[in-house]
Amino acid sequence: MHERLIILDFGSQTTQLIGRRVRELNMYCEIVPYNKFPHGATDVKGVILSGSPYSVYDKNAFKADLSEIRGKYPVLGICYGAQFLAYASGGSVEPADSREYGRANLSYVDAGDELLKGIPVGSQIWMSHGDTITVLPEDFSIIASTDDVKAAAYHVKGEKTWGVQFHPEVFHTTDGTKLLDNFLNICGCAKDWTPASFIESTVAELKQKLGLTYFFISHNLNVVYQVSDRVGVMYLGKMVEIAGYDQLYEKHYHPYTEALLSAIPQ
Repeated sequence: MHERLIILDFGSQTTQLIGRRVRELNMYCEIVPYNKFPHGATDVKGVILSGSPYSVYDKNAFKADLSEIRGKYPVLGICYGAQFLAYASGGSVEPADSREYGRANLSYVDAGDELLKGIPVGSQIWMSHGDTITVLPEDFSIIASTDDVKAAAYHVKGEKTWGVQFHPEVFHTTDGTKLLDNFLNICGCAKDWTPASFIESTVAELKQKLGLTYFFISHNLNVVYQVSDRVGVMYLGKMVEIAGYDQLYEKHYHPYTEALLSAIPQ
């Protein structure tokens, strides 16, 4: 089983973009609902908390129990995720005097912090929130600021837990990819994942679990077909012919199926 990063989704519009950026760094990740963390999994290397359309103090805001996550895994909170970490630990989050939206520049950077390694003062970031952290808990230390946001980023002392009130996943944060890469390094990720390796490992895992004789996977990786006899192969062949876009991923020929399988569009 390949190592993975878990992204807890609190409803942000950019959650999928976070996942894309992580995968571009050759790390497999899974996006799951904020309250569906896979406790007990042995392949999780770290956790990212996404943004959210809610304020942390809203009655209906999404809230997660992080007691079995913090301290066990490296954690990075992004925007709402950062504010939730601070709020849940006794800090204060309040509406900003004006909505903090758009480009800003880091006026202070703790160059010795692992998360900000290689990120200079003046680096451009992208803000998008109506709230701001006004008081950090006692064991939270500021590691980056802008002229308007003192706690633009923080680190929790004694933990591999960080929060950033900006969005490293968007293009406008010029060193965002560097920050995410630093976090993957903190997590100890091998960063050797590729889409091709994912297909190979998934095929092998499914074969082992299901005992497949014939295995087909759709072009978009969303649909898996399994068949184990001649009737199944013939039916699947007809379905592939009708669909026109599915690809045969693996062929396990037997004399009576070779002619049929060779006719399926590649």
